[in-house]
Amino acid sequence: TTISTSLKRSCAAPIDFAVPPPPKNALLSAADGTQLATLRPQQQREIVPAADIPKQMVQAIISAEDERFLEHKGVDPLATVRAAYRDLTGGRRQGGSTLTQQYVKNVYVGDDKNLLRKMREAALAVRLEQRKEKEEILTDYLNVLYLGNSTYGVQAAAKYYFGVPVKDLDLNEKTGKREPVLAVARATMLAGIAPAPSAWNPVRDFTTARVRQTYVLNRMVTNGYISTAEASEAKRRVGAVIPLQESPPEPPSTAPEFTDLVKAKLRGEFDTAEEEDSLLFRGGLRVKTTLDNDLQAAVTRAAREVLPDPDDPQAAVV
Repeated sequence: TTISTSLKRSCAAPIDFAVPPPPKNALLSAADGTQLATLRPQQQREIVPAADIPKQMVQAIISAEDERFLEHKGVDPLATVRAAYRDLTGGRRQGGSTLTQQYVKNVYVGDDKNLLRKMREAALAVRLEQRKEKEEILTDYLNVLYLGNSTYGVQAAAKYYFGVPVKDLDLNEKTGKREPVLAVARATMLAGIAPAPSAWNPVRDFTTARVRQTYVLNRMVTNGYISTAEASEAKRRVGAVIPLQESPPEPPSTAPEFTDLVKAKLRGEFDTAEEEDSLLFRGGLRVKTTLDNDLQAAVTRAAREVLPDPDDPQAAVV
């Protein structure tokens, strides 16, 4: 009775099903109000519209994670029974959660291992399917999906791993031409990472990530999205999926040492277990410091005049 009452209350409560906003930079300013530095969150996430997500990415994630996504109403009883049967018979473990349930878990209910959480997840998934179209749900999911190496969403992951925005997964940067097979190769690599980004991280274990890519390619063939020849050609494009690990450049600072000191103090003030949830990056924080920009610039010039070589001792001024 207690579980039933709690479930009814939590599922009846109003919920904003919008995609959570990405973390925002915190800005540091000097005493005169001029910008001193930008503190960037570790989490890389950008929200993109459905129009910017290639069909190959959509087809790959459906094939990898939820082949009946376009048919079910948020919960897939067939997948749930199949997963339970495999668990009971000692077969390969397979999740029974739909993409909708995974989105709800990631954004709203968390990952606690208990029956109430699973029941609430399923109920909210059904509510979400009643409120939004399939394309919108899938776009939201692809915008928050964790894909390893501090990248959340397919836009940040495409830039980090392949050096292109997700809409350009098919772009051959050497020739400037668009090749659909490139989009298949890159999309299947990303979709293969999704279930276990730590275990199938292409930066740490490219061989295992390639095995997962092959699995997704095979599922796309089975689902009729691509031909066997297209899958084979995508598999051959090894160079296109080697992770480039391209991160945005660190924002410059006019006083890097002072910035590090302020950053450490702020992290202590706004410390949380998960950096992406930190208050420091939640609302576009503005921090005014005591730094005198003119004096700092003069000190920097003076130090460089007497310590011109990188191997010289560091200088400190009070």
